[in-house]
Amino acid sequence: MAMNEPHGVRVLRQCLDDFNSHDLQRASRLYRDDVTHSIPALQVAWHGREVRQQALGRIFLASSDIHMRLTSALCEGDRVVGEWIMTGTSERPFGDLPATGRRFQVRGATCATLSGGRVHHQADYWDLPTVLRQLGLLLPRSSR
Repeated sequence: MAMNEPHGVRVLRQCLDDFNSHDLQRASRLYRDDVTHSIPALQVAWHGREVRQQALGRIFLASSDIHMRLTSALCEGDRVVGEWIMTGTSERPFGDLPATGRRFQVRGATCATLSGGRVHHQADYWDLPTVLRQLGLLLPRSSR
């Protein structure tokens, strides 16, 4: 982590490092109690740090090796945007998605707004059909 990075980029980088620890307390420490975290691909929005923390617990159970790597980030004022690569293995069901034992990798982006040095709003954008194809839950494009 470069010390000359804008504060928002450092916060986002630390949030991903905390996520990668799979420690629920650590993964929630840089989020406000009234955070709203949405993942449009899954049509979910978690309101409140406690609800978000419970959802992360389900994610970590479904994929014990899930990992996010920040590839670039920009910050202006209290807004930060970062691109990342998420990898993992589908080990247990997650919501409507059955476990397949297959690995996935998807590029995505996070848009966040900070307040008081903590995340107040976060939206994570990634391509669900890409993940479903990798998990064998959606036919490859070439077979359509």
